[in-house]
Amino acid sequence: MGDLSEDALSAIARSTANPDKVALYDRLIERRGAGSITAQEQRLLEELSMEADALMLRKAHAYALLQARGQSLPTLAELRRQRP
Repeated sequence: MGDLSEDALSAIARSTANPDKVALYDRLIERRGAGSITAQEQRLLEELSMEADALMLRKAHAYALLQARGQSLPTLAELRRQRP
């Protein structure tokens, strides 16, 4: 990612998870908590969790590179206001 432009890094840093996948993840977490999750659903939950972790790591890496290039990072309050 180090060779990406600042615009490309900013786009990665601002990216969000697919809302449908987030909703599915939340439903699967609820089902697991209720003890009614199937083996297939558990595998899907693990896959969605890995995708979310990968997104978080890409975003963190993009923000770190932007900061190293002298860009100021948004505050937590600014990030919360950006949420859809």
